[in-house]
Amino acid sequence: MTIYPAILLLIALGVCSGGLAPFIVRNNLQQRYKQELRMLADQPEAIDCNSPNITENWFEQKYDQFNQTDTRTYQQHYFVNWKFHDNQTNSAQPVVFLQIGGEGEIPKRWVCLENYTYMVLAKENNAIVVQLEHRFFGKNLNMTDLSTSNLQYLTTEQALADIAAFIPAFSEANKLVNPRWVAFGGSYPGSLAAWLRIKILRCDGEDNQVHIRRMLQKCGDAFKELKKMTLTDKGRSKLSQMFHIYPPLKGVPDDITNFYGEVFNVFQGLIQYTYDARTSATLNGLNISQACNIMNENESSLVKRLADVMDWDENLESEGLRDQKSLDVRYRKA
Repeated sequence: MTIYPAILLLIALGVCSGGLAPFIVRNNLQQRYKQELRMLADQPEAIDCNSPNITENWFEQKYDQFNQTDTRTYQQHYFVNWKFHDNQTNSAQPVVFLQIGGEGEIPKRWVCLENYTYMVLAKENNAIVVQLEHRFFGKNLNMTDLSTSNLQYLTTEQALADIAAFIPAFSEANKLVNPRWVAFGGSYPGSLAAWLRIKILRCDGEDNQVHIRRMLQKCGDAFKELKKMTLTDKGRSKLSQMFHIYPPLKGVPDDITNFYGEVFNVFQGLIQYTYDARTSATLNGLNISQACNIMNENESSLVKRLADVMDWDENLESEGLRDQKSLDVRYRKA
């Protein structure tokens, strides 16, 4: 709502004088607000809103995104407008505009009225327009418990995790190849859009849809193969060479567990501390993106790639001064 300088001046004068001005100004503001509400209500909601290009849908979300033992789900409400998307000319790296819902029900007109700024941009970029409702609001199903204890699930962290889960699922369900997602929002949803970009893994095509997923799969397969190699003398000998283990790895369970921990620690550290601003190391190349590049290359075995990541990590941490036989995995009791 626009408040003109003259009205602000009247408010100031009225407060100072204690006369009728506050009442007059308040009444004028109320009338202006009611007029804007009427104008909003009179917008031609049915222009294209009943078009087959616009669909209303629900997506199954985890009730608690951060508790793997909680199996409850809810149905998250969303709209999609496919009008501007052209499968023929926009099949590679399609653009998806995500309008994030806030503290209220998402109106259908926001994906059908084409005079909104982001709708104009969507038309120019042949974008799919998606509007996703915020948990606890609107037409979301199985999310109606407003008890104090249940409001612990009404957080920005849960909302961001909802969006992060929705994006790849929508892309996969609709067979979008390396889609480019752009998030929009105003006020609180605007903050969500910014936080999504800052706090959540990048969701623009190759980075999230292919690159990261490919690395996760290869890491899982590599650790399985690593475990198999620790079960035989031949395998442990190869591991000692690859990972510069000295004294060489033996079949001692505690030593093998220590070895697992050494390898795992590198990956958890990269994931946890990339771009956390504690040091300049990640800005200089020590980050999860570079680890992905190493794991995704195909010139060596999966286990060798784990060793390559460890070498790369250690060399950056020690500025190239690492002793190539420095990995001692022998278990010592305290």
